[in-house]
Amino acid sequence: MANYLSFSRIFLIAPILFFLFLDYKNLAFILFVIASITDYLDGYVARKYNQSTAFGSSLDLLADKLLIVSLLIWFVYYFSSIYIFIGSLMIILREISISILRIFYSNRSNKEVVNVDKFGKFKTTFQMISVSFLIVISEKNSFFYFLEILLIFTSVLSIASLLNYLLKWKSNSGE
Repeated sequence: MANYLSFSRIFLIAPILFFLFLDYKNLAFILFVIASITDYLDGYVARKYNQSTAFGSSLDLLADKLLIVSLLIWFVYYFSSIYIFIGSLMIILREISISILRIFYSNRSNKEVVNVDKFGKFKTTFQMISVSFLIVISEKNSFFYFLEILLIFTSVLSIASLLNYLLKWKSNSGE
């Protein structure tokens, strides 16, 4: 069941982008909220019904990354804002870095890869909030400029989260 929730998040990316392209922002927002809820539900269901697996954990991370990165790329295109570009670039580079480091660490060590912690969940929550507001904004007004600041703040949280994982990996590896 938990994996179906993660797959549904991946499946929802195309309709969300399609509705954004057609400028049906309310429909895109509703689908994004549903996708965001599945992010929290899949882990809950996996733990509650003892369905946690390495595949499910990887699928959950992949679904999160695909959803967020796809929308950030859309926003860079749609808004033509240097701040959206910089914030998105920082977040995307963090996501790629974490993925590469997870693969490297898991191939190098028999130890379990460091799991998502509260800081990572906090970062994900801010990403979801930032993206959801960017979905519904339709013009560059004072609220849009606030959202640019929020996305930059979120990107700083993302980099801090990356540094947090690096410290955890270093302490787990004994280096």
